[in-house]
Amino acid sequence: MSSYLRGFLAAIALFGVLAAPLYADNYEQYCDIKGFAAATRQTIVVLDERQVTPENGDRNDERNGPWRRFVGRLVDFQSAAQLEQRFQPRERLTLVLARKDGTGVTAIFTGCLPFFSQAEQRRAAGEGGVTTYLKKYFGFGEVASAKHDSDVFISRLGESIREAIQPDALSARGTHMAGNFASSGLIASLKQSPFVDLNRGLPRIILLSNLPPYFGDLGSDLVQARSTGKKLAEDAALNLRGSEIYVVGSTTTEKPYFRDAVEMFFLVSHASLISMGSFASVPDFLPPPTAIRRYQGLIQFPDRQYPIRIRLATDQNGTLVNSWLSVETSKEEFVPVHGTITCQADGCRFSGDNTFAQVWNPKHSGGRDPVFDPEYPFGGARILEFSTRDDYIRGDISDPHIKYQNLQRNDSKTNKLHFFANYSAGMF
Repeated sequence: MSSYLRGFLAAIALFGVLAAPLYADNYEQYCDIKGFAAATRQTIVVLDERQVTPENGDRNDERNGPWRRFVGRLVDFQSAAQLEQRFQPRERLTLVLARKDGTGVTAIFTGCLPFFSQAEQRRAAGEGGVTTYLKKYFGFGEVASAKHDSDVFISRLGESIREAIQPDALSARGTHMAGNFASSGLIASLKQSPFVDLNRGLPRIILLSNLPPYFGDLGSDLVQARSTGKKLAEDAALNLRGSEIYVVGSTTTEKPYFRDAVEMFFLVSHASLISMGSFASVPDFLPPPTAIRRYQGLIQFPDRQYPIRIRLATDQNGTLVNSWLSVETSKEEFVPVHGTITCQADGCRFSGDNTFAQVWNPKHSGGRDPVFDPEYPFGGARILEFSTRDDYIRGDISDPHIKYQNLQRNDSKTNKLHFFANYSAGMF
């Protein structure tokens, strides 16, 4: 027997061992595959139980059709290009039901998506050798197994949804927490069962809910609407841990400045509202982060030093996505960070949008003049500057219209709040 044939048969035996476990109904195996980058983001789909009509057995109720079809379009393995636009390869997808009686969330399904990017597939196909040939010819290996498992994934997802909306699995008929958004069963359930685990990646939340009925009269004034959203969020005391939020199933035409009120609600809840729309289409998602750096240090603010934490996540173009800066004074003050980072041999430099803490201004989205207030983080300062090098970050927060009192001598000349922080392996 030739050495080539012995190698050929040995490879067949090896594939017989490797192929079997990859077909197991366990999608955790795709979260971390040797030789392939793990996803940096996770997607959590939150289904508001008030959107659900109970179903008996295998009979579909068309009243569930809009949100059910949306989930099907969202996770469409038949279109590789669209799937790769919406998710990172092997990104974790979690679907939870937020109970309308306020008792918590029910986990419906979770698992890492069984697919590889087109670039990864080309790389795997180009590695050459007898092993690669056999993978392609016999349909074995990670890529071929992922194609098989993607069909099973959709089937299991559908079965899990069906089981979750059977009458016995839902809140008792007629039981739901009434009142405004802050006191609703939806918010109570999200607080009752924390569902964001930062160890699984930066959180992107898709909320399937018709929100306008939760909000009362917002008036016809931008400031009133945003102030109402802020007050509701303060009452709710919900912490979404620096999430991107996409609301699906709501339209903004029913109430003037409704989107502004919801945007402020989620900002106070430590999240950024990215888009709001109907079930008819999948949102235009922000790109995923390709690099994430976290820093912890101190800021001079103004006559004392306080702990500061910074999360910088950049996409493939260096644009910040889902990035935050927070300071612990008598309470946590936090601001989303928008801009770009450019790097050279001696380090990286940030270029911001000169808005920064003005996101807390009730007039912010109206394109009006800035407002400065001690109640806003950093008084509403618009200018954030920083540079990074090796494992540290150094920068300042300032605004020509703000005079910070009692600064240290060096900082008083520039009227800037100076900060310095080191790289941190912590999750925030």
